[in-house]
Amino acid sequence: MRHYQIPELDQYRNHKMPFFARLICRWHLAKCNRCRARLNQLGTDDLFLRDVKESLKKLDIPENDVAYRQLCDTFQEKPEQHSSV
Repeated sequence: MRHYQIPELDQYRNHKMPFFARLICRWHLAKCNRCRARLNQLGTDDLFLRDVKESLKKLDIPENDVAYRQLCDTFQEKPEQHSSV
């Protein structure tokens, strides 16, 4: 049995897969626990990434280096302590 890879499952869930290929994939997903688990993991990953993006917005970290260093100076931290620089 051929299993679907992550890029194919992403196309399936985003309705970018051609119609007949989508039907075959749907039939396969009805029978294959492995591919269903991969598809579910994509949804879980999306939720995680959305939460991370929302958290970053709340942090309001400046994108330019000068503002970032000023922020570090304010909190008396070394910029090198952070992986974003």
